[in-house]
Amino acid sequence: MGIISLIGEGLKSNIVRPKIPYKLTFAVTLHCNSRCKHCNIWQLQPKNELNIEEIRNFAKANPNFTIVELTGGEPFLRSDIVDIAKAFSEYSKKLYAITLPTNSLVSSDLIVERVKEMLKLKKKIVLTLSLDGYRELEDEIRGVKGNYDRVIALYKRLKEIKEENKNFDFKFGFTMIGLNQGKFFETLRRVKEDLPEVKITNFHINVGAISEGYYGNNSTLKDNILVDREKAANEIKEIIKAYKKEMGILNFDLVSMGEYIYMLGLLEFIRTGKNPFKRLIGEASIYMDSFGNIYPSILVSKKLGSIREDGYDLKNILSKSKDVLEEDDRKHYTFCDEEASIIGDIPKDIELMFKPLQ
Repeated sequence: MGIISLIGEGLKSNIVRPKIPYKLTFAVTLHCNSRCKHCNIWQLQPKNELNIEEIRNFAKANPNFTIVELTGGEPFLRSDIVDIAKAFSEYSKKLYAITLPTNSLVSSDLIVERVKEMLKLKKKIVLTLSLDGYRELEDEIRGVKGNYDRVIALYKRLKEIKEENKNFDFKFGFTMIGLNQGKFFETLRRVKEDLPEVKITNFHINVGAISEGYYGNNSTLKDNILVDREKAANEIKEIIKAYKKEMGILNFDLVSMGEYIYMLGLLEFIRTGKNPFKRLIGEASIYMDSFGNIYPSILVSKKLGSIREDGYDLKNILSKSKDVLEEDDRKHYTFCDEEASIIGDIPKDIELMFKPLQ
């Protein structure tokens, strides 16, 4: 039911602009136990974040989500993370997947326990394990000694869960930034020394961005974040080639196809500075911070409203923000947004797939 609803909503958005979002990115907390050199979220001391009752009321008032991403900060720092997942699972009848990133610094026993509890919801559960470098580089970027080893240890635990449950999946999340540019293939090689079975298709690739509203990584961190566009494009091109070779023509499913198209779009974005897809932020997808403020995207700091100030119904909030939504913003590219954009822009998907790599 969930995957059919997701595809249906996506196909429909190729024809008409969505009236209500079907993808939610929700920062359940801005508390974080990392010390990343490219992000300032960990320096925040947030107070009065949404409680579980407010989250349940929001989920009940907006039952149309097919994908819910519970992000942070570190989402597993919330002791009620399973209850949050349950709220969306209960009220979003078309829900296909709940996705969560993690820095792997919370106890692996706790994460495994929480994942197993979420899987009882009978929804697709997907974890992304942040890994931005090999052992020394990861620990340096994240500012926590032993971070790399914690990621590897958690990967081994999660592999056991995946073998037992078809509704579970997980990947490494590699964010290309100035501090690790040109280091992806070295990272892959070193990870394979610890996990010989790991392939390039076990990685999700992203590129770092400056966002005052979300990451709080202003211009003082610019040198740590921004990449050399030409060098990044060449590296992403090689990643795409390796990904395609590893998958083979016969092994592409909907998820891997979406990942492949996302990387093709990422390559074009890096080269041109413009998002190649039809922008559906604030329409097919929205971002809500841990205080209930609504934005078109984690990278676009144009506040649309607040569930605490304007009520829980997104239709009401978005109807009051028409002028903001009409502003076209193609300067950003992140998977949080592009999941909806890829499904909702099939002509561009086809163009990218048949366009020769340059």
